[in-house]
Amino acid sequence: MGDHPKGMDPASLPSLHMTMAQKVLGSDFEPEAILHSYKKSFNGFVIKLTEQEAEKMAGFYTTTIYPPWILSVAASTIDRKFITKVQVDNGMVFEGVSINTFDLKRKMFPMVYAGDVPNTADGYNSSISRLCYDNSVDKHLVKGKIVLCGGFQNSTATIFRSDEDNNSLALYIASFSSRGPNLITPNSLKVILKCVSNYHL
Repeated sequence: MGDHPKGMDPASLPSLHMTMAQKVLGSDFEPEAILHSYKKSFNGFVIKLTEQEAEKMAGFYTTTIYPPWILSVAASTIDRKFITKVQVDNGMVFEGVSINTFDLKRKMFPMVYAGDVPNTADGYNSSISRLCYDNSVDKHLVKGKIVLCGGFQNSTATIFRSDEDNNSLALYIASFSSRGPNLITPNSLKVILKCVSNYHL
């Protein structure tokens, strides 16, 4: 929001902020609710939404500038992609889009085909378990193994820690676009301020 108007008594700021919020939300918006938010603010400008407030706002069709000093979380575009490599025992390396934080230090683990280890106790058969649906494989038979949704016999593999790579084809919101929402894609918003932590104001 920036500095308050020159010559204005700082004590009048709460009243100014409430007037601004009421113009956005409508004059029948409860002043007590605005005041409640203002009292939680830092230096009269920024607060972080509570879980309950965030859930309430998540139910809105689109984003609204709710009291102007609120800090909220939003998503933005990124020019990087995260890839993870899997190496099988014949030396072939397969690359996929995934985030893997652990390092197996090239140790090889036995592989098992999901279709061979269905969770029969819960009524699953191989035609379902081969697709790796939740709880469809027998957890005792896959423990300590790498599970593959495909076909092979007696193979081993290792998983590498994820790498970060520049993605030149990543989507982005152009600098000359309006702040949104976009008429074609309502979920596309251009933020006013983006911090490293992905908090947006």
